[in-house]
Amino acid sequence: MTGYRRNFIAGCGLFFERPWAVQQGDGFREGSTHPTGCFAEESFGRQFVIFDGKIGIFEVETGDLNIVALSLEEWASKILLDYNQMTGYGLAHEWQRNHGRLHPRHRLMAKKPFVLGGEYSLANLVSLDSLLIMKSLGNLAHQIHVLPDGAKIELKVL
Repeated sequence: MTGYRRNFIAGCGLFFERPWAVQQGDGFREGSTHPTGCFAEESFGRQFVIFDGKIGIFEVETGDLNIVALSLEEWASKILLDYNQMTGYGLAHEWQRNHGRLHPRHRLMAKKPFVLGGEYSLANLVSLDSLLIMKSLGNLAHQIHVLPDGAKIELKVL
């Protein structure tokens, strides 16, 4: 990947260094303009963003932005058709039945991040403030992209 630049997504409150790599149908495109704003967040802190008029999911564990819909209407349709997959509702609902409601501004974070092989299970989830999750996973994403393959990654809850 090319050089790093600081990116701040105002609607999300995420701040870390990494080049933007946007998944297109045929792979990744670097050097694109950055997202114009976040308008929703799912159960595990992934951000739904507006990007070049399209809707994407900002993967907080990796820093990648995956386009999921060509319009807000298409995105809403996908949410309605598959809300469990798109929002993490099923696992989050089960977690809340066992642990109580999430506090305001809280999301669920994997104790062992999913990108590092963590399971989508109740035992692997903890409730944390959304900003704390974004900072911690932003640091993880930065390490993933700057460290050489095989290097040890340290998960820091910031």
